[in-house]
Amino acid sequence: DEEPRSSKRKDESKDDEDRQKKKQKSGPKKNDQGESYFSLGNPRKRATIRSFKGKLYVDIREHYRDDQEEWKPGRKGLMLNAENWESLKQQIEEIDAEYQRQS
Repeated sequence: DEEPRSSKRKDESKDDEDRQKKKQKSGPKKNDQGESYFSLGNPRKRATIRSFKGKLYVDIREHYRDDQEEWKPGRKGLMLNAENWESLKQQIEEIDAEYQRQS
């Protein structure tokens, strides 16, 4: 009574999907400054919730390790204010659909 191979593959694929979802929704981590951040697929790319001059931003940026092996924000990135962040959130499904269409 062995399971068909296709059924096993579906189960394994479902397990992989569940692990990915769990990994993606593990919640924020904290950096050395106490700011909440989310890893974007690798340790170098992060989305950080950051306060600057009294305003809150979503900072999507590449990071690097300094001489003391601490993660520091690099020059490559984008800091979104509340208005920009809301605009991106409202368009994310359309952006994703176009990305999928072109890939």
